[in-house]
Amino acid sequence: MKKKLKSGIFVVSDVILLGISFFMAYLIRFDFVFDAIPSSFKQTMGALLVISIISKILVFIPFKLYRSHSTCRSLHRTPAHDRKPLQPSAPRSFPQYSRLPFQQISAVP
Repeated sequence: MKKKLKSGIFVVSDVILLGISFFMAYLIRFDFVFDAIPSSFKQTMGALLVISIISKILVFIPFKLYRSHSTCRSLHRTPAHDRKPLQPSAPRSFPQYSRLPFQQISAVP
């Protein structure tokens, strides 16, 4: 039940954020003047918003993408946080230059 609630919260927040971003894109396009938006754009804006929300939900829910968001955005520590970071290392076929003898180069001959 808890996972379904988190997924539901992500769906609702995603719909709200999609609507805000859609509206803001039109406002930015017309220099933040709502009256400058042509009426034909205003009419199609609602239809496009509904189509984009429905298509996003129809893609995200079957692939369980909202469920993966809740695991990535967890506020609790996970076992991945306790792992040591990987140390960079060269492959074995890469020559180990630190083992080669180098001559000291002086600036004055």
